[in-house]
Parts: sequence; C-alpha cells; structure tokens
Amino acid sequence: MRDLGLMCLIALDDNTGIDLFALRRAMQMVAPRSSITIERRRAAPSETALIVEVDGQRFAVHAIGERIPETEYQEAVVGNLFWPEAADAMARHRARVAICGVERHLVHGLVRAQAVALTRLAAAIAEVTPASGVHWLGTKAMASPDRLQRATGELSRHLWPVDLWLGYVFYGTDRPGERPVVGVQTMGAADYLGFEIEVPPFEVVDKIEPIRILFGAVGYLMAYGDAIRDGTLVEVKGERRTHYKLHLGGGSRPGLAQLEVLPTDHRKLH
Repeated sequence: MRDLGLMCLIALDDNTGIDLFALRRAMQMVAPRSSITIERRRAAPSETALIVEVDGQRFAVHAIGERIPETEYQEAVVGNLFWPEAADAMARHRARVAICGVERHLVHGLVRAQAVALTRLAAAIAEVTPASGVHWLGTKAMASPDRLQRATGELSRHLWPVDLWLGYVFYGTDRPGERPVVGVQTMGAADYLGFEIEVPPFEVVDKIEPIRILFGAVGYLMAYGDAIRDGTLVEVKGERRTHYKLHLGGGSRPGLAQLEVLPTDHRKLH
C-alpha cells in the first residue's frame, strides 16, 4: 500500500456496478474541462474493475459487493462533527467502490493534483451509483455525496476541499460544566505541505471552531506549494481569530508546525 497513491471508499446501498457511458457523462458534468480515459479490466461477474485516467492521474477502480471494512467504518462515523448523520445515512450500505491512485507522489504539488483528480472522479462515480457516503482513507471521517458534489464546484473556483482530504486529532480538556479547552492537529497535511499543523488549546464554545481554523489555514498554505517559510502569516476567513503566524518546528513534536494567534493590530508591529 505504501507504493500506492491517495485512496477513497464510496459506500453503496446496492452493488449495481458502474455504467461506463454514464460515468463519462457524469465527468463531463462535474469537471467539463478535465480529460478522462477508461479501461475495463477483468473482474468477477458481480464486480467492476477499471483503470481510469483523469487529467494525467491514473486510478484503479474496483466495485464489489462488500461493505466498507467494519473497523474503518465505525472509526469514521462515530463523532463525525462535519456530518453527524453519517451513521444513519450509511447504516444499510451493502457494497463499496474503492478508488486508488496507481502512483504514490512525493512532490507536494503532484499530491494535490492527484487529490483534485480523485475528488472529481469520486464525485462522478457517486453520481452514477447508489452512493450513501465517502471515506477518504486516513481521515477517520465520512462525507456525504452532496459534500463531494459541492467540492467539485469549489475546485473550479480554485478552493481546496480540505475537510475531505484531511483528518484531525483533538487534545486538551473537556470537563463537565466547563467550556472545553481544546487544541487540534491535522492528519495527512504532511502529504500536501511537508508537515502537520496544530492549533494550541484555547477555550471554545463549539469544538468544530478549531477544526475550521486548522483546515482554513491548510487551505491557505496549499497555494504556497514548497515555498512555505517559518513565520508565514496565515489568514483564516470567517473566524473570530483571523490572523495567525506559522512556526515551523514550533509544534509539540518533530514534523509538527504550530499556528500562533496574532493580536488584531499585528500589522502595526511589522
């Protein structure tokens, strides 16, 4: 698996297979400027196996009449803050489609390009199958088919659907009768940036707030590619604390960067 690229699993209510003509039409809808080639591969009568190339990125696609592996499924639906209905929506799924990048990229920009192509392909497959949810491996979270479709529109506007591509880990304190004091760090950002990022613990009203800050920062930094420097100022739109400074190597362990909250008048200090 270490030699393979990014991978996602699409949960299906029924194992209906994948209609290749419908898939081509769906790709024209979700990504009209993308190129696509499809090769059918040998598979069992109840399965579908394809090699699909989207914008130069090659993927193996395998549809089978089996649920998402139970350990991964339970891990991804429990406590899902972005999609609380995941467990109910996906409880009765009976089959899955696995989509995996044929090549593992080591250059950050190529990883992002593979993620873009995979998102578009997954959205097209979800459009032509009885999809009930999608699991991006490594995130420990599920996303709805609607979220997948919205992500293709974001990509056309050069926005990155970071909540699909990354996971997160909480830490801090959450005592009964008190506001949670929590921090959060990314799972998987190193593939796109070269390091993981953490937001140090602070008092929150809603646990999803530090995740939005974290994912907003990753989306901002993805535009920099390999040119990210220590001390880079990060702007996260739509949050109460909107400006941060990135400290490479400032996290609680090697390979973990930290976001420092800046005062509202920080520009006067520079």
